[in-house]
Amino acid sequence: MGFRAGDDDTQRHMKIPKIIHQTWRTKDIPFDVYKKEWIDSWKRLHPDWEYRLWTDEENRDLIKKEYPWFLETYDGYPEGIYRADAARYFILYHCGGLYADLDFQALKNVEPLLEGHDIVLSYVGRNKRAVHALSNAIMASSRKASLWPMVFREMKKKKRKTSSVDIATGAMMFKGVVMRYLTLRRMPFLGRIFFDAKIKIYESSYLCPLDWSTWTLLGERVPQNLKSDPAHFLPDSYAVTYWKHNY
Repeated sequence: MGFRAGDDDTQRHMKIPKIIHQTWRTKDIPFDVYKKEWIDSWKRLHPDWEYRLWTDEENRDLIKKEYPWFLETYDGYPEGIYRADAARYFILYHCGGLYADLDFQALKNVEPLLEGHDIVLSYVGRNKRAVHALSNAIMASSRKASLWPMVFREMKKKKRKTSSVDIATGAMMFKGVVMRYLTLRRMPFLGRIFFDAKIKIYESSYLCPLDWSTWTLLGERVPQNLKSDPAHFLPDSYAVTYWKHNY
């Protein structure tokens, strides 16, 4: 299964800036958890892209300087993972580009997946109806895409109602907003004006080929050829995540 262009094939072009974003608490990534080769894979396969690692301090500075109306919500989250979730949405809105968690390894240059789209997302696993079926761990976006203000409003609303990270800032919240946005976009006339971002959601095989529950169950019994040569083991995938679930 190679890349198959969608309906926008005749108008393919890059709306998404060539910037790769990742985040960690500080500039000192724990390479015993996140392998250096995973981070380097993004730079190696995207040599003409800018790479930026955002720290917790830089994330907060972005919110404070550019989106101060969200700072109280941001500072009020009970744990860092909430802020890490929230920050990635603001980074994509403010800068555009591609965000990937540190446990993602690039297997190919992702540009063919991004061309002609304002936002590119990925399903996780085969059950698209699952509450966690849409990943917020790898996402790409043009600057100021109209999806993100809906995400910001939802996070402010959820902050008043729940302490669950999945519901407040994570995949459950994100999937709900994206599905609502796509429904509104189908409205005649006004939908295409106010909800104008072209969103492409890829099957999990493209960017998240390892089902998180299977990977967790496999543990250290992962096939050796996946560990040593993931690009060969997953020839149709552009990236893979190893589901470290660590922050």
